Amino acid sequence: MAPKRKLLFLTNREHGAANVHLAVSYEILTQYPGVEVHFASFAGLQKHVRAVSLQASKLLPGEAPGVSPIIFHALPGSSITETIAARFGTSFQEAMTHPPGVAGAVQSYKRIGDFAASWPGEEHLKIYAAIAEVILEVNPALVILDPVFIPGVEACRNLQAKYAMLSPNAMKDLLVQQQPRGEIFWKYPAISSGFPYPLPIHLIPANIYLIFRLILSFVLCKSLNNKTSYLKKHNHEAAPPFSTAGDDTSVSWLLPSLPEIDLPITFVPQNVTLCGPIIMEFAPVGDIDAELAQWLSRGPTVIINLGSLFRYDESSANSMLGAIEILLQRVPGVQVLWKMSALQDEVVWVGKLKKQLAEEGRVRVEEWISAEMAAVLASETVIAAVHHGGASSYHEAISAGIPQVILPMWVDLYDFTTRVEYLGIGLWGSKNSAPGWDARELGDTMVEVVQDSEVSRRMQKRAKELSKICRKEEGRKVAARKIIEML
Repeated sequence: MAPKRKLLFLTNREHGAANVHLAVSYEILTQYPGVEVHFASFAGLQKHVRAVSLQASKLLPGEAPGVSPIIFHALPGSSITETIAARFGTSFQEAMTHPPGVAGAVQSYKRIGDFAASWPGEEHLKIYAAIAEVILEVNPALVILDPVFIPGVEACRNLQAKYAMLSPNAMKDLLVQQQPRGEIFWKYPAISSGFPYPLPIHLIPANIYLIFRLILSFVLCKSLNNKTSYLKKHNHEAAPPFSTAGDDTSVSWLLPSLPEIDLPITFVPQNVTLCGPIIMEFAPVGDIDAELAQWLSRGPTVIINLGSLFRYDESSANSMLGAIEILLQRVPGVQVLWKMSALQDEVVWVGKLKKQLAEEGRVRVEEWISAEMAAVLASETVIAAVHHGGASSYHEAISAGIPQVILPMWVDLYDFTTRVEYLGIGLWGSKNSAPGWDARELGDTMVEVVQDSEVSRRMQKRAKELSKICRKEEGRKVAARKIIEML
């Protein structure tokens, strides 16, 4: 028997980056048994990789040989979000949170430079060395890289390993620099700004200013410059802090996007494959949590989930509660599934809030949901998703064909807010109160999206149209097929 071809996925631990890698590794595992799958990341991701292997093994009949599990390689050091939080002595969400607009965007650019610096020089070199060791040990035919995992980019470059980029980000985020006629300045809203699309003429000067301020933030970033100097002293050439598809056209890029679900892009390079939303294969909610499935079946349901990085304090939870109460008062029969993680476990106010809502009966608060969120969103009774504007949340909701209410808090989250409003599939729930939210503003927005009206019916119709386009062929299958071609 011929030896299996080896494939190595190399990614940061954070769910926003890792989810697309997990979804594609699952597809490879189940559909291409001639490939041996390896996964290198920080230890916190290992349980999720193990879960992917377990889920893949359940596909085969009991008498058939089991799926070979993914081989995990744990990397030393802290994840990038833990590193950023430690640098500022606070949580990642507090370090990155900023308002929209010119002043808020400029504020965020100072943090983007620090994010790009990521690990201090010494820890960076340790992670780099560990990745290089994994590549030499595994000797993969192909490495699938998270493009913001810079030590991995450097290791593949220096060892001349063949690699491709698999990003969770949409087209505009990664292709805007390659657009003709200087469109980056006058056509597309600057990151972190929250500017609408099409960009109004009166905002173009501010947009140009922000693009230059963004570039300047990298040039003047003290932590990034100090790290670069440290690496040079140790004879290590640093890779650019962010890669784009135009940097090296010999490198293939796989994006979970389609022209129909992003801002209009003039030029897509030949080395870019637009896969469509890359979402993990999921079992129906009833197969995982029968009691939750029964609760969902009671009536129209709104899902509130602000992502894995966000933690509520008492003030933000009370504002959300106020918005929920407005929704329940004005839309009879609707219920709410609220995924809520607090800054501190089992604090007094969390217990009181859960008790209050349990008595209400139309709101269910869960710290953790065992079923895949994509499966929950795909449930027949779910009519809207309230989320933070993360790429995974956006793509899961658009695949499910439901309108979205977005509460952006930092950087690219504001871009996804612009997308849903431009596409007519949702609304910005905190336009006047971001990066937080006002109970009245959010409550009114949720009502507008879910009540029976011409506006909501138009959103529902458009969301279903885009869902059909996304589901013509699942993104993880497109990505897996392209990877096999490269192998």
